[in-house]
Amino acid sequence: MRTGRDLSPLLEPAPGGRRPDYSSTHLLSRVAAILMVLAAAVLVLQAYLNALTIPGVVVMAAAVVASLTWLQRAYRNLAALGAGETRDSPASAVAWFLIPVANWLMTYGVLRDLQRLSDRSDRHGLSSRHSLLVGLWWLCWGAPPVASVFSLMFLDRPSLGTTSARQQALISFDLVSLAVAAALGAVIIIRVTSLQEAGHLMTDADAGI
Repeated sequence: MRTGRDLSPLLEPAPGGRRPDYSSTHLLSRVAAILMVLAAAVLVLQAYLNALTIPGVVVMAAAVVASLTWLQRAYRNLAALGAGETRDSPASAVAWFLIPVANWLMTYGVLRDLQRLSDRSDRHGLSSRHSLLVGLWWLCWGAPPVASVFSLMFLDRPSLGTTSARQQALISFDLVSLAVAAALGAVIIIRVTSLQEAGHLMTDADAGI
């Protein structure tokens, strides 16, 4: 049954029943997680300073590139772990994070599916722990745009060329929310990678390798 996004033909088993080769993301996941933690620290600092800094922007950009590269490779590994089809391809999983609006609406499903399908010990997806961590990440990730909409609807707009205390508080809230999301993202990266490494060992054992 196809619901929401189309099932991806890119993750179907290769002709002849041979699964694609597994590509370890162990090193990449560590680099991405470290950069995400650094980005979280930078966001907290910028919330305290209430200003953006060039080194901070560079760290955050590096964290985005590393984490999205990891995401693409981790999604591609699902086929090697026995996931015959998913609602996203590796390319579309990354694309949802880059498209405005969709980067909030669709990203929860991307990470939820990735974490659930990476756990080969829970083949039927019965565990609720997969959605709890991703759900908390998603709330922090989506809090800034929601807060901005509510502020425009219910708070007074400052005069041109001025910055109100409420506006400064909103900016700080946005940065702290993104900092928490970055830290949770690092946890998700490490967790999914660990699940995939364990799943790869299970798959090899089942195949008698």
